[in-house]
Amino acid sequence: MIQIALFGKFYDIIIRKGVEWKVPDNLHLLYTDMKYVDDNKKEQYFPKQAKMFGKDMEKEFQLKVKLHKVDGFDINNVLTTILEILSDEKKSNSPVEAYVNITDGTKPMAVGATTAVYISKGVMDVNAIYLNDTRFTKNKEIITVLPIPKRPVNDAKGNTSKTTSIVLEKINKLKKCTHQMLRDEVREDRRIKNKNQRIEHSLKILSSRDLISIESGWIAPGAKKDPYSG
Repeated sequence: MIQIALFGKFYDIIIRKGVEWKVPDNLHLLYTDMKYVDDNKKEQYFPKQAKMFGKDMEKEFQLKVKLHKVDGFDINNVLTTILEILSDEKKSNSPVEAYVNITDGTKPMAVGATTAVYISKGVMDVNAIYLNDTRFTKNKEIITVLPIPKRPVNDAKGNTSKTTSIVLEKINKLKKCTHQMLRDEVREDRRIKNKNQRIEHSLKILSSRDLISIESGWIAPGAKKDPYSG
């Protein structure tokens, strides 16, 4: 079992409680290159604190910690980072049980993490968890497993959720690519059983959620960008 946690100001309580709830074999910490002021009015840096905390957790719980630097205000960066973590874990430890602790970190980090869980839900055992502040809620359970529904796995075009996750992973790897380049990259992936797999449906899903953008091709010098502008 693995846990992925968003590393924020209250990491020592939030991440520790999540680990105590279910001790994972691997703990992935997503941190930002930012600083914050602690309760003692002292300036701290997340990279340094994440590294120190990771070592403490390894000693205390006999688990393995991996650190991942992300952009705390880039939803897509957080999303693709988590998808890559889940993909790598699944390759080495199939099947994988995973929990993503979305309690701390920035709001864009929480959105990216929750979206990653939703995308992956249909193809692996992954859930998002939230640490409750029992002082202010009637729910006295420390951890809530969010009721994120599974996406429909199959439709007329094949294994949609799995393919969409792989397509986004490949786009992140290639950065910029043509349709043909992306299609070839997807079809060569071992996880794709159908070597004639179409990717248009997955591209529409990702584009509709603003997870990818499509740019036009090369324009000759002096040519009008808008052919209908007169």
